[in-house]
Amino acid sequence: MAHLPAGVFQGLVGLVELQLSHNNLSSLPAGLLAGLPLLTALELDHNHLARLPPGLFDANGELARLGLAYNPWASQLLSVDSPC
Repeated sequence: MAHLPAGVFQGLVGLVELQLSHNNLSSLPAGLLAGLPLLTALELDHNHLARLPPGLFDANGELARLGLAYNPWASQLLSVDSPC
């Protein structure tokens, strides 16, 4: 699976664990988890995610376990000037 359509989990308000590891996901739609207030565990390991949309977890106050390992995360290198 390489793509999750927006609203794919709509109506699953009782969902507590979601296993999405070992897919080919390269992005997640904003609001993907908005209708999952009871979600306690989300596994996204071993995908192709470089970043997550802002606010992805805003509606998931019960989220206690989040697996994000083995994704090619984009990072911005910061230059820090230090006195010599």
